[in-house]
Amino acid sequence: MQVLESPDLEQLLQEYFGHTAFREGQRQVVEAVLAGKDVLAVMPTGSGKSLCYQLPAMLLDGLTPPYGQVSGRIDAGWHSSTLSDARQ
Repeated sequence: MQVLESPDLEQLLQEYFGHTAFREGQRQVVEAVLAGKDVLAVMPTGSGKSLCYQLPAMLLDGLTPPYGQVSGRIDAGWHSSTLSDARQ
C-alpha cells in the first residue's frame, strides 16, 4: 500500500470538497488511513464519516470500496422492508 508523506490536508479538503476545516475526528481518521493503518471510525450520523475515506481514496493508488455507503443502503433497505413487513 502506498503511504503518503504529510499532504496539505486542509488544501485538499478545500479543493475536493469545498470545506475550509475538518469536523471533529475527521483529520485523525484521514491521517491514519493515509499512514496505512487499519481504521474503524465510529461517528454519529452526519459527522462526515464518508469524507474520512473518500479523501484518502482520492490520494491513494488502487481501489477503495465505498463500504459506508453500501452498508447504509443495506441498513436502509432492511429497515424499510421490516417496516413494510410489519404493516402487512
